[in-house]
Amino acid sequence: MPRSGRGPPRRAAHGAWVDDDDAWAATSDDDEFVARIATEPVALSAPSPPAPPAWTLVTSEPPAAEQHSHPTRKTSGASAATSSAAAAAAAADNDEQTFTWAERHMALGSPHLGATPPTVYLEAVVEDPMFLLAKCKARTYTMSPPSTPKDESAPPPLPTEDVGTWIGAAAFDPLATMSDGVFTTPSLPPPPPPPPPPPRAPAARLERRTSSRTLRNRHRLVQCLQSEHIDMAVLRSLAWKGVPPDLRPIVWPILLGYLPPTAALRTSTLARKRAEYASGVERAFRRESLDRAAWHQIRIDVPRTNPGLRLWQQAETQRALERILYVWAIRHPASGYVQGINDLVTPFFEVCLSAYTDTDPETFELASLPQYVREALEADTFWCMSRLLDGIQDNYIFAQPGILRQLSVMSDVVQRMDPELHAHLAEQGVEYMQFSFRWMNCLLMREMSVKSIIRIWDTYLAEGADSFAGFHPFVCAVFLHRWREALLTMDFQGMIMFLQSLPTQHCPCLAIART
Repeated sequence: MPRSGRGPPRRAAHGAWVDDDDAWAATSDDDEFVARIATEPVALSAPSPPAPPAWTLVTSEPPAAEQHSHPTRKTSGASAATSSAAAAAAAADNDEQTFTWAERHMALGSPHLGATPPTVYLEAVVEDPMFLLAKCKARTYTMSPPSTPKDESAPPPLPTEDVGTWIGAAAFDPLATMSDGVFTTPSLPPPPPPPPPPPRAPAARLERRTSSRTLRNRHRLVQCLQSEHIDMAVLRSLAWKGVPPDLRPIVWPILLGYLPPTAALRTSTLARKRAEYASGVERAFRRESLDRAAWHQIRIDVPRTNPGLRLWQQAETQRALERILYVWAIRHPASGYVQGINDLVTPFFEVCLSAYTDTDPETFELASLPQYVREALEADTFWCMSRLLDGIQDNYIFAQPGILRQLSVMSDVVQRMDPELHAHLAEQGVEYMQFSFRWMNCLLMREMSVKSIIRIWDTYLAEGADSFAGFHPFVCAVFLHRWREALLTMDFQGMIMFLQSLPTQHCPCLAIART
């Protein structure tokens, strides 16, 4: 809704008044102001207001009433009685504070989002992730190279003689140029010694900067998501180049088909699908005959999932991953659980978790979230993973025909784009099945970090439903071509060992996690 003015300044989380463009932009829904921010970047070097507390330490209890202290002043008896009655009524309202869906909608839709209690925010995001748009804010970064310091120890410049005065004096009196009876030819004074080289200026401190084109794409993406019916063609076009991390919890479920593009159906669809997953978990673990083979393999693979990340070593995360994998195996008896599916859950879990915290999901304590938030997070992850596996399920059925088809496509692509490398592999007897089977089975999850995979999946999801089966072999071909210089110097054993443990952890060309 357009507003005629900025409105009253809002109170920050710690009681300080905030009335600057950067803070107000975080809660503004004024298109004109967003457009101005996109064209006139605001440097982060300016003092910024204290940030509101992150949604990491929250409880399911209603927030306590905010206490305001006022200076003591004298009042009349009537006014004192009126103030006491008003204070008692306000205290009673705070003690019985409840938030309905309409009240949460009004509170989060107001420009004063900083005053929204964490519990209200979590409940609203659980019921509709579109409330994340209320706190999205575009940031710009500037590069400010330090000024060159003056060198105080440098000697002052030497005084130079006025040659014109000397020549004039010699022309007036030639004896002035005589020395011991010998006439000397006038000459210019020796040049002053060259000044010492200036001290080397320190290198400019490079900082991350968001280009105006990135800001425009972000603004278009937010506008697309705010429409009543999202244009999927426009959304795919904008998401192909990468989705901002704070918008992925909205964009990914829509691209996967889990969230409907129509705003009126979104809340009811989420509630129905989460209830369906909760019922499926109850039925799966209530059965008298547990699929012991699948359950045994799941219990072995879950602790091995991302062993170097703190999030995946927590008991709450591992129990949620076990339920997700077992319920999916029960619902898909044709394939059941296959090793490698556990890796495909991790990107969806981290993206869905980022909706409820401002910190890095890989270091987040999952137990700090309320139980209802963890249940919604687990259900959303399950359905997103199910949408992905529906398109590549033939990778995990008997004989795995989907992987064989992808390996054939990859071989043809490499032969066309790099005949020398393809011939070298054939000459050494290296078959694509020997090193790229895991690339197809785990979608390169074992070769790259989770954050890099999340960025690549932005493009995969924008490509369409069959991108993980049709587009992925082309990505693997380019990935193999990246190591051609090293592979052309190796024999069979060297190539197999190298391709099974690629040095991608320190490869700058794969540092694409940030968008």
